[in-house]
Amino acid sequence: MRLEAVCHPDDIEETRRTLAETDSQPFRAERRYIDAQGKTVWCDVSMSAVLDADDRVGHFVAHFLDITDRKQFEHSLITSEERWRIAFEVAPVGMAELSMAGRFLHAQSCALRKSSATTRHSFVR
Repeated sequence: MRLEAVCHPDDIEETRRTLAETDSQPFRAERRYIDAQGKTVWCDVSMSAVLDADDRVGHFVAHFLDITDRKQFEHSLITSEERWRIAFEVAPVGMAELSMAGRFLHAQSCALRKSSATTRHSFVR
């Protein structure tokens, strides 16, 4: 099976470079692959080169762990955090984030204007 048949098109060159540079040291990376149904699958890849009698790379032994669900969760979390940050920063009302002890952690500019604080640092400390 050829590399092009399983590697995600955007990761082929990086994978080729990695294989060319790999010596006897184990290698680990997160890469995208294409499964039998043609879907993109994220994998945690652990790979080691097997050396031949002349101490050259003869072949590779690799282990692929499907981490697609984790990658999708990470993407959802990043998207959610970005939405929250934007909503927090542009809200037309004063907003602040407090710790469980009631200490200000973050305050947006509208909250600063409604307080006597002159800077975020003096508001949040």
